[in-house]
Amino acid sequence: MYLSNQKTTKENILIEIQSNQQLFLVAGSSGTGKSFIMNQIKNEWENDPEQKVLQLIGEEYSTNVELQPFNKCFINNELIKKNFFRKKSKTSLSKLALSVPVAGEFLEHTILQLITRKEKKVEELNASLTKEQLDTINNISYLLSRDKYIIYIDNLHWWDESSLELLHEMIDRRNTSMNFLKDTIFIINLTTDQVSQHNESVLRIIKKFDFIHYDLNKIDKDNFQNVLIHFGLTKTIDIKIMDLLYKATNGHLHVIREMVKFINDNEISDLLDYSNVLKENSLSILIEERLKNYGADSVVITEILKYASIIGRSFTFFELENMTRFSADEREKNKFNIKNYIAKANELSLVEKEESGASFVHEIVRELFKLKLGDNKSSYYYAAAECLKIVRPTQYLARAQFLLQAGLMKEAGIMYLLEYVKRLRMKEFYDSSFENEVQLHANEFGVLYVQRIKKSYEFYHQEEYNNCIEELNSIESIYPSPLLAERDYLLSISLSKQIRLEFREKSVNCLEQYYNIESVDGEEEIWTRVMSALIASYVHVNDAKNAKKINRKLSIHLGDRVSFDINAPNKINILRRKSGAVESTKYALRSTEQSVAYFEPQENTNVPLNPLEYYMALNNFAANALVCGQFTKAFNTTLKALELLRDFPQINFPRGEIILNNFVLSGFLSKKISANQGIKVFQDLFEKKQLKHSDMILMQINLACLFAINENIEDARNLLRKVKQILIERKNVEYYYEYYVESNLMVVEFLAGNKLKALEIWDDINDKCPVIGDKDYYERRNEVIKTLFNNNIHSDGKTWLDMLLPYRETTADEDDIDLWEFYGKGYLFSDMQFWSES
Repeated sequence: MYLSNQKTTKENILIEIQSNQQLFLVAGSSGTGKSFIMNQIKNEWENDPEQKVLQLIGEEYSTNVELQPFNKCFINNELIKKNFFRKKSKTSLSKLALSVPVAGEFLEHTILQLITRKEKKVEELNASLTKEQLDTINNISYLLSRDKYIIYIDNLHWWDESSLELLHEMIDRRNTSMNFLKDTIFIINLTTDQVSQHNESVLRIIKKFDFIHYDLNKIDKDNFQNVLIHFGLTKTIDIKIMDLLYKATNGHLHVIREMVKFINDNEISDLLDYSNVLKENSLSILIEERLKNYGADSVVITEILKYASIIGRSFTFFELENMTRFSADEREKNKFNIKNYIAKANELSLVEKEESGASFVHEIVRELFKLKLGDNKSSYYYAAAECLKIVRPTQYLARAQFLLQAGLMKEAGIMYLLEYVKRLRMKEFYDSSFENEVQLHANEFGVLYVQRIKKSYEFYHQEEYNNCIEELNSIESIYPSPLLAERDYLLSISLSKQIRLEFREKSVNCLEQYYNIESVDGEEEIWTRVMSALIASYVHVNDAKNAKKINRKLSIHLGDRVSFDINAPNKINILRRKSGAVESTKYALRSTEQSVAYFEPQENTNVPLNPLEYYMALNNFAANALVCGQFTKAFNTTLKALELLRDFPQINFPRGEIILNNFVLSGFLSKKISANQGIKVFQDLFEKKQLKHSDMILMQINLACLFAINENIEDARNLLRKVKQILIERKNVEYYYEYYVESNLMVVEFLAGNKLKALEIWDDINDKCPVIGDKDYYERRNEVIKTLFNNNIHSDGKTWLDMLLPYRETTADEDDIDLWEFYGKGYLFSDMQFWSES
């Protein structure tokens, strides 16, 4: 049942949608029925199972919380949550993109155009959006890939700046680089009598785009009696009481509805009785009267809802459990009590209960409970800050605001500094006013920290790693541990960019002190990022034991957060993607396959959950499949990754040469491309693209192997000697590079007739193996090679490719995994994987 203006507005919007209109703005003061109209539209729209509504709601407390309307929506979205737990489709990797041609012109031109496509004038989302905004767009693209959607935007005036920027880009680019939105309907609710902190950005959206505009007005006095009847008034009241009620409710529909309930449930009749009830805040009085019916429970309900009012319009049980600050034992005992009290609040029509939490029935109800915080609000705001630290640790500005309300100025200053560092790390744009705000809240030491960490990141993003290291070393160890951890994180990843072993050992040393999360004052995001960097650093110094230890510790930690942290499943699957760095290849194959399954598109769509992560997961799965002897599967998977480059030109995918390396190796070993074609691809790539030093070394090793197979033994030997000399000049490089150069150089020396040199190299490498790969197979292939050397086996470069294969000790297992198919090749090829990214 609708009021007249609500019914007209709702019907008009639905008619306009049928006429292919997409942009609607519904404006009015609080209590004019905007949300009610939207709920009715939602109910009718979702009668069609292929039509959905995505609700993005702004909240007063979160006007400085980056992307809060989107993140709160995703946390409760079943499609995203189920993606983590769903089983992998048996056909997901068998349906890879075989539409991509694999030879001829494609091989010589198309791949290189894809890999070097930065030269093209493509509107790349990476360049204009922050990482968080891009991740948000990926989630929206994933959700919208099958059904037709209305995106419902409520309380636009309470949106944060980053969300407003992203909304502007979504509407502006819906027919270009974000064309997955081309059929999407946007309905915006705007409350006109409440203040916006970002009014210019709100007006920019409203004025720029051609919205169909609807204005809702408060109920006028002449229509007030009809509204009372509409809401179910069962009693007759005289005109003077009617006037009193109209003034008390101020035409606010939610207050009117509550007033009708009160009148129907209570025996009051004359003007004096009504006047006593409606002294000041009519809704507050009505709520107090209703709570009285619950006796002692009303005190607990009120206390819980006071905490909830700080969280926002909607809240989860987990948030309340943390905010009420029970000990671990008490929290477990009281968990269901909180649910019970929320159920009672639901019976009182104060909240609407949901599966994992609840929402206040109206913003005005939340405001009333927030007012009850009174003079003792500092303890509530401190609890809110501690809750966010657990649930959404990177919302540093929101945490800072809560800490300021709690009177903790120093702690709030640290949050401002962490937010500043986060933006530097992500290369996010910010105006000078934000930097001024940071310096305002930082003490004099903090100002110096800001200057030096800013300069360090400038050097880092310009790939001037030595300058970055020097600047970071000037930051003294006088700051709180989270800030020092941020310094040491950047120091470690800058040191790891150096190929010399002494630098990579330092990259380990500066992070080992953060082994326990308490060492960074419980800052979860900082700790998980530091531990991920430490895993990579251990791998670089050949310390498999500690790398595996940290990897498992981190996996357990993230597993504990899956139920409430929307980022935890992503992080777990990023760890799975990197498993080849610390686990056996068989284990890594299964883990990377899980990562692919998590990020892959929904059935019957081509939109992955996160294109960048899907791309890297595909590459690493292909690399592990290659080493497991599944050459055709590896090749098909690289095709899928290359197809992503083609299908998402608006995204700048990193290090396309890594995909290309695995494409060439798997293509050659599966007999899809020739050695000549592989050589041509590598040579063209080296000519056209400036490559990272370590990547160049590995691809030159693989190129030398193809030279040898193609009977260019001298070219192969010269290239391997050149690479070896580079490593010698660099001094103490990571052993993996040295091992792969020497393993292939000894073979090429033998094929060139230099048996003594081959045996000399064999002696140098036989008693040590790199941590990356499978030690048993390294040792087995060396034994076979020594046997062939000693027997003076004569072979050309092409025949040598399969010379070791007959000496297998095992056969493929039930999953068709046979590592000897790879390690039993006469040359030791190097796959390439994404380990440091993300």
